[in-house]
Amino acid sequence: MDLKTLQNRIDKLNLNNLFKKIFNLRDVKDFVIKRNQEQLYKSGIDATGKKIKTYFANSPNVYSHATINYKRAKGQPDTIVTLKDTGAFYDTFKVSAENEYAELTANFEVHGESIAENVDTTNILGLVDENKKILIDYIKPLFLKEFKAEVLK
Repeated sequence: MDLKTLQNRIDKLNLNNLFKKIFNLRDVKDFVIKRNQEQLYKSGIDATGKKIKTYFANSPNVYSHATINYKRAKGQPDTIVTLKDTGAFYDTFKVSAENEYAELTANFEVHGESIAENVDTTNILGLVDENKKILIDYIKPLFLKEFKAEVLK
């Protein structure tokens, strides 16, 4: 292949389509979901890094005293809000790839109740900067492989 042909292929390459293709891979979707769920379950933080607290928390706790007792009885963490009491909320996490972005969504209505009644859900979905860097490292080789395949086909 000559340089002119190579340059033409690079010029015609649609990077948005390439990223969409990457974010439509099941492994990538699962990776994003896992990172967000681990961020919630292990650290109890939202996408901005802010510690999640329930609206009824007794400071400095993240839960009310009644919920702390409930969590302890179930053997669940009581010092961070994990949003994983039954796992039903976590089961609704989905990643969809659009033309210019990928979006993480979930159903905040679980068992007939809204999670928003107990916590601010504004930034629950999304990755903190550290997890974004880990995601970039994860998709970089996939992107480069797809880029080469498109340019060298």
